[in-house]
Amino acid sequence: MFVTSFYLSPKYRGGGIGSEAFTLLMEMAKAEGFEKIVLSVDSTNTYAIEFYKKFGLRTEMMYMSKLLKDVKAAAGDESC
Repeated sequence: MFVTSFYLSPKYRGGGIGSEAFTLLMEMAKAEGFEKIVLSVDSTNTYAIEFYKKFGLRTEMMYMSKLLKDVKAAAGDESC
């Protein structure tokens, strides 16, 4: 199962609501026959990363990115 969005407003964090919801999500996914949960999280979102680690999620793939607003195209550059 690929989780596209899992968000809890900061004012509700720390009370166990997110943990209960994520546990329920995992139980429902397993009951539906899914073998794995996959999600993406911003590398700067340390709160979310630590939250997911508590549930046994681990890094399997890393996405890399670059803002292109300041990149100037070089004529004939075939290095990419």
